[in-house]
Amino acid sequence: MRGVWTSESCVFLKCCHEYFTLNFLVLLIILYSHVTSCAPYARAKAACKPFDVERAHAKARAETVRRSKARKVKQ
Repeated sequence: MRGVWTSESCVFLKCCHEYFTLNFLVLLIILYSHVTSCAPYARAKAACKPFDVERAHAKARAETVRRSKARKVKQ
C-alpha cells in the first residue's frame, strides 16, 4: 500500500536524519576551523610584507661570524 508508514520506514527515516545531521555538523566544524585558522592570515601577511634582501644577508653574515668564533673557541 502506498502512503502507509510502517515502523521500519520510520526507523529508516530517523537513521537517515541522524546521519545527515551528523554530517552537516561535521562540515560546519571543518568550515569553522578553516575560517578561524591562522594559515590564511599568515599567507596574507607574508604576501604584503616585502622580502628584505639586505637584512637577510646581514643575518647570514652574522651567523657565519658567530659560528666561526665558536669553532675558534672550541679549538
